[in-house]
Amino acid sequence: NTSVNNHPQKQGDGNDNDNGPPLQRELSSSIDRERSGRCPTCGEQTHRVEITTTTSADGEGVGRVVSKVKIPLTIDGMVYRGRCLICLPLPGGGGGSCGG
Repeated sequence: NTSVNNHPQKQGDGNDNDNGPPLQRELSSSIDRERSGRCPTCGEQTHRVEITTTTSADGEGVGRVVSKVKIPLTIDGMVYRGRCLICLPLPGGGGGSCGG
């Protein structure tokens, strides 16, 4: 019986969610979803993400990120002001169409 931990993992760019223990993968996926404006639990889009970058002096090339703003969305029956109604229904039956 050999241990996988004896060999460093060289695959991917470090953002591969298939590596690591299940809890670590789950947390990584949750964080990635939230950063991209989605519900960390189910992945429903809850925010629009606007990224502002700088450009080089000549206007060419890739700039660096100056700011990243998440703008809450409202999608009838699914998301209300950035809140996922599937995972976090409003009190009084304001939930989404899934479950129930």
